[in-house]
Amino acid sequence: MKRIGFLWSALTFLLTLSILLIAEPTTAATTITVNTATDTIANDGNCSLREAIIAANSDNAFNGCPAGSGTDTIEFAPSLPNPTTFLLTTTGKNEDSAMSGDLDITEDLTISGLGANSTIIDGNNTDRVFEIHSGIHLTLSDVTVQHGNPGTGINGGGLLVWGRLTMNNSIAAANQGSGISNDGGFVTLSNIQVDSNSGSYGVRNENVATLTFDGGAITNNGGGFYNAASTATLNNLNINQNSSGSGVYSVGNTSLTRITIDHAHIMTNTTTANGGGVYNSGNQAIATITNSRISGNQANAVGGGAGGGVFNNGIMTLNESAIDNNEARTGGGIEHSGANLYLTNDTISNNQAADDGGGLYNRGSAILTNVTMNANSASTGSNIFNDETSMAIGNSIVANGTCFNSNGFLNSQGHNVDSGNSCGFNNSGDITNTNPQLGLLQDNGGPTVTHALNPGSPAIDQGDNGMCPATDQRGVSRPQGSQCDIGAYEAGSTADLTLTVSTAPLLIGTTQTMTYTIAVRNQGALAATSLVMTDTLPVSVTNVNATADSGGMCVNGSVVTCTLPTLAVGADWTITIAVTTPANTGNIVNEAMISSATDESNYDNNTAVTTTTVSTIHKQYLPLVLRP
Repeated sequence: MKRIGFLWSALTFLLTLSILLIAEPTTAATTITVNTATDTIANDGNCSLREAIIAANSDNAFNGCPAGSGTDTIEFAPSLPNPTTFLLTTTGKNEDSAMSGDLDITEDLTISGLGANSTIIDGNNTDRVFEIHSGIHLTLSDVTVQHGNPGTGINGGGLLVWGRLTMNNSIAAANQGSGISNDGGFVTLSNIQVDSNSGSYGVRNENVATLTFDGGAITNNGGGFYNAASTATLNNLNINQNSSGSGVYSVGNTSLTRITIDHAHIMTNTTTANGGGVYNSGNQAIATITNSRISGNQANAVGGGAGGGVFNNGIMTLNESAIDNNEARTGGGIEHSGANLYLTNDTISNNQAADDGGGLYNRGSAILTNVTMNANSASTGSNIFNDETSMAIGNSIVANGTCFNSNGFLNSQGHNVDSGNSCGFNNSGDITNTNPQLGLLQDNGGPTVTHALNPGSPAIDQGDNGMCPATDQRGVSRPQGSQCDIGAYEAGSTADLTLTVSTAPLLIGTTQTMTYTIAVRNQGALAATSLVMTDTLPVSVTNVNATADSGGMCVNGSVVTCTLPTLAVGADWTITIAVTTPANTGNIVNEAMISSATDESNYDNNTAVTTTTVSTIHKQYLPLVLRP
């Protein structure tokens, strides 16, 4: 009986399994190929983009398009013209089946274009272009989405996302009411250009939405990026020249709002309110910005804006970044009037306020560590204006400007340098009335601009190691010496290459041989490696012949390039370039530049320009006098 029972059980299992396999066949996704640019719904044998989406949404064949099945892929026939514009001409709003107006996505779908400059989907300014419905995932790549217009005051002209969007290598441009609007959905953007969208921000993220944007640009929109009651991560972006609503605007008054920005350039944006570059507002607004440059922004609110570079009245951490050349009425670089502001390894330079606080206007709790403030301007408190609040500052430089403390507490944590004595620094390690000897604001390595500490700076090796972060603004390890350096820049053993150019002969005629001599010297404390000298010759010279000593190698051309593996401390490298002057007279200009793979303490002396006048030289013959 036991054997019969076992056989019966096995037979029952196999029968059940076979029924399941028959009842639930696997389905393969379909690839639907669009072969016409015409926006038609007609049984004409062609498959338009609209018809392809309807077939994918319904999983049924539709006119000239095969039936979709599962997560389908829409591709574009290579035989289509390059570029092809798919102009949406089938008008009609407020329907959700893609039969007219916008392209509704109601089933998971992938749309793969032939390149952003080749596949152009145009809303014809009659409706938005795409609407991704709740619970649906659209993967969109290699297309341009343009000229969507859902109507005045309505967002999501290019794409409105209720569900999920993954978008790669594409453009959202010239849409009305934002290029991309994420309304409670999930959006991942990679290498996307969001440009010239009007009536709103280039990208909106709101109503408990999540968005990640890695690589690309948000430029020339009404505002740049809008974030409310949501979470956003922005990496490796240029957010530039947005005209009325800040580069980045993040607000969280009643719901938690987080924004994280890393390796971004937020530049030349303007606002008619506060926060030209970045606006972070609300008691639940949390912003973290790292490795970014916020430069050339303006806050132009009626009566005067606050925070040309940054306005914060939430919680903000701003590290390893440069805030420079911004403008506002108050807080040219930064205005903080919220809960907490943490500045570490930052450079705040050349900002301007018409009234108070050229670099920083503070009326909240602020902690500054290893910050370099330099040459900001304002009527009062050109570098720092502290307004009736508590501010702590340590291991920092305040140079070429003043502090003003308005009934507040500007607490030195020690080891600060003040080029004057207006900040009241009197703690251990503080240095006042002393020039910190800063270099120019420039690229000294790392993702942002910095002021290098010139040799002999009193800030070198004078910081508090217990207070210093592990690296400087550029990512260079601290300390390089016995103690870390004060400010955002950590000096170390560096090279210092100098370059000069001379010409021979000094008086030169047309079509004659002339020699440029380029002299390179390493006057730093560390050998320079992988040297490259580039010399941009006048376009009119000919017969170029360049040679280099010390084992250097040269390649001739209109731009001469010479390389050298290593140049020791105190060593010289000489390059000579023989040319034939032009047949015409006039001034000719030669510009040479030296670079290396080694950090330098001073980059100001790496370029030289020389101008030579080519003239007609007349030979003068003296009379021959014969004497008896």
